[in-house]
Amino acid sequence: MSNTTTTTTKSILDELKPTQEEILKYRRSQIESADRSFLNDRLNVQLPEGLYGEWIGRNDFSQYQAKAKGFVDGSEFLGEFNKLYETADGRSAVGDVTFMVIPKWKYDEQQRVIEAMATRRSGINTQESNEATAYLEAAESIGLGVDRGQTNETRVIDGTELSTILKAGK
Repeated sequence: MSNTTTTTTKSILDELKPTQEEILKYRRSQIESADRSFLNDRLNVQLPEGLYGEWIGRNDFSQYQAKAKGFVDGSEFLGEFNKLYETADGRSAVGDVTFMVIPKWKYDEQQRVIEAMATRRSGINTQESNEATAYLEAAESIGLGVDRGQTNETRVIDGTELSTILKAGK
């Protein structure tokens, strides 16, 4: 019995002089268990230059949207640590999302269109906005109809005026 006590005491005494590596390893384990920061490590994927990746929902709608934009399965870029569990087929999985990639240039073009559309919808006069004008020109260049109205202001009409307009249209 005293031998076991001596061994336990000796191992505790050994822990009183930890190496710097042991301290860092212990600190990391404490942080991971305290605030789940290990999720950042699990979700961060190292990609080759020229690729952009996202975790995208596994539901049919999210997958359809992603594929329509040009995303493809990116599981080949996942490391052993990029998973919280494995699916039945042995692939890495993180909840209800899967990792997909797209060429960076396609992603950048998508962002330009999104920014231009947001500018257009924001109420900024399209003649004063270079981004919105660029969007309109791009839309026209591919054959889409574009409304180049002079203003984005909305006019409110009353019921009498609406009736008059509707009767005149018949």
